[in-house]
Amino acid sequence: MRDVRWVEEILNDRVSGATALIAKALQGLLKTFRERGKEEASAALRRLLEAHSGIPSWWVVLKEAEGCLKGCEPGSGLESLRKNIEKSTRRAAEKAAEGIEGLRSVVTLSSSSVVEEALKIASPPEIYVMESRPLGEGAGMAGRLMKAGINVRVVVDSAPGELIREGVIEAALVGADALFEDYLVNKVGTLPLAVLCSHFERPFFVVAQWFKNIKMKYEEFYGPGKFPEPPGGFKDPREINVTLPSLNFYFDLTPRALINTIYKG
Repeated sequence: MRDVRWVEEILNDRVSGATALIAKALQGLLKTFRERGKEEASAALRRLLEAHSGIPSWWVVLKEAEGCLKGCEPGSGLESLRKNIEKSTRRAAEKAAEGIEGLRSVVTLSSSSVVEEALKIASPPEIYVMESRPLGEGAGMAGRLMKAGINVRVVVDSAPGELIREGVIEAALVGADALFEDYLVNKVGTLPLAVLCSHFERPFFVVAQWFKNIKMKYEEFYGPGKFPEPPGGFKDPREINVTLPSLNFYFDLTPRALINTIYKG
């Protein structure tokens, strides 16, 4: 495979959400196919598959893309897949926006394209975004919401407990890296947020497109005792602290029993 920088850029991106990265991957595959042909596009796809085999949503979409490249019209197939994902994101966002309509305040975390779109559509009076350390993905999404004219505040990751207890936050809306039959896999911090909502009897909502819905149990995909890792493995713990021993992981598992409603696209 000749130099395809967009592949490495995607693999090294620890801030963008899964949907945004998948969109970049499909755009990159389309561009590579049109400029360099099927062989180069297939090589780029294999590199992505190799790195993302442990991320279910990526695996689902990339296997679909692989089928497109093997078909009679790879370009139109990839473009159709890209548009399908866009439509799914829009449908899921619209359903979630309708679900949170009438709420005064909502909290979320990390950076999710579908959550961001839902919040832009619904535009509740108060939005709280957990900063999502150590890389601050939540702060990044909050900045984009603010630029869109949405009333938003960034809070530290430990703040929602008190805000939910006081009734400042009425509900939580989060995205999904993968939605299994028994667990939601998402940015670390999702599980404690769900537990808080359950304890204080606040609704905990999830929004996910079709390729995030995995029709099997968590251990059937990962195996017993396995935990999902980002492409290329866990990053250096120094993302958290340069000098102290640190534990740095990206995802947690939230039992589906803690989820009140799932909005699917």
